[in-house]
Amino acid sequence: RVHKMFCLDYEHPSAPDVADDGPLVTALVSMKINTITTAAMRTVRFWDACTGLLKKTFQDITTSNITAMCYDSREQRLIVGEENGNIGAYNCLTGALLKKLDPHEADVCALSYCPFSKCIVSASWGGRIRIHHDMKPDATQILRQIDGHASAVTCMAYSVDLCTIATACTAGNVRLWDFNDVKLSATLHAHTTEVTLLHWIDEYRALLTGDFLGNLILWTVPPWREKYKPVVRWEYIVKIDEGKPRAQSAAPSVG
Repeated sequence: RVHKMFCLDYEHPSAPDVADDGPLVTALVSMKINTITTAAMRTVRFWDACTGLLKKTFQDITTSNITAMCYDSREQRLIVGEENGNIGAYNCLTGALLKKLDPHEADVCALSYCPFSKCIVSASWGGRIRIHHDMKPDATQILRQIDGHASAVTCMAYSVDLCTIATACTAGNVRLWDFNDVKLSATLHAHTTEVTLLHWIDEYRALLTGDFLGNLILWTVPPWREKYKPVVRWEYIVKIDEGKPRAQSAAPSVG
């Protein structure tokens, strides 16, 4: 039997055309321009989705490390959030900064775009969610603001079909907000640790949440009659097999 060991330099890749300079923070896939966009530290790279080849690189386009990204509705602009709270809109072709949004007081943890109302939704570790008006090409303004979490917001997801914003915090709470009037629709209590995943399944009117320990919960939302109920749970457990610990996902339980 032949045993081989490979050593990979995490911080300084030997082949920059196939790897980023630092750990990836986020990645986006564009079906319109057939591109995968990645962000690492202050650099954004665009990769061909079919060949995997590097198409272009925008280095040091931000003043601090990138923490979140999203496309606009036409996928011609890239909305970028930073760890110092700044948010900017950049041209996907040239990398030029088109405009800046009102900054947050803490790290921007999530960004989402509403194509119908031309709004950008941003969330930060400071517990604040903002809805920015994006009608003007060179300026934005804050339309609505939510201070709905006492602890840091860890993730945010916006459902265009349900017109609802989902936010989660380090305490494990998940809250749902109406996009139009930012009123609290529901608070979901099930996770006991930091929530790290929020994903809308619009076609089934459901919300998937996940936490730091690897547990997943599927929730019903309106128009389901039994709304805001955990219908399925997947628990991440560790089993001891012949003296060796082995982690696995337990069978889902129906709520």
